[in-house]
This record gives sequence, C-alpha cells and structure tokens, in this order.
Amino acid sequence: MKRYVVAVKISGQIVRTVVDAENPIHAELLAQYRFGINSLVGRAVLVAEGEVRYPMLDDVVAAMENMGPIKPIKPIAPIKPAATPEQSRINMLKQSKQRADAALKSERDRQRVVRAQKTLFRTVR
Repeated sequence: MKRYVVAVKISGQIVRTVVDAENPIHAELLAQYRFGINSLVGRAVLVAEGEVRYPMLDDVVAAMENMGPIKPIKPIAPIKPAATPEQSRINMLKQSKQRADAALKSERDRQRVVRAQKTLFRTVR
C-alpha cells in the first residue's frame, strides 16, 4: 500500500487527509465513498513515508462523527412563480422610472454645484 494525500471539502472547509491505497484512483474513490462524490478537491498525490503531515482518513472521520449535525443558518425561501409578460413589462417600466428619477436628481445636483461654483468664483474676483 502507498500513501496518498487527498483534499476533501467537509462542511464547507477543505481538509487534507492521508489515504492508504494501491493507486491514486483508488485513493480518490475511497475519499469519495466516505465523504461524497462532489467532496473531492483536486487529485490524490503520492507522498513519501517521512513527509506525512496530515491526519489519516479514519481520524478525520472520527472527528466528523463527534461534531454532530450541522444546522442550516437560515431557511431556504420558496421560489416565486414566474411573472407574466404583463407583470414583467410593468416591473421594467417601474425600474426605468426609478433610473430616470435618479438621473434627474443627480443632474439637478450637478447643476446646483456648477451654479454655486460660478457664484463663488464671481465673489472671489
């Protein structure tokens, strides 16, 4: 048996662990079997005997079992039904109106600043 380092995603965190396997594919399959198909991050890497600085797969599994269940942070909101074409048109017009109002306000503010600068320059001269 050879030792391979594999990186797996557990509870949103990437953990590197050591797996004893015959080849890199076997090491990846062992990690996928234990943590799930999409949990593997990257490829398995062969390591020399003296280089092992990562916990064994069994140690990671034991630590996971002691953590307990993971609670979701907030519930998932239900999906709203798609808007009809008429509703979409109204929403688009509302958004256009809001953009036009914001553009009008910024233009008035810009003109107000220009007028204030002109009066300031006239009083300085």
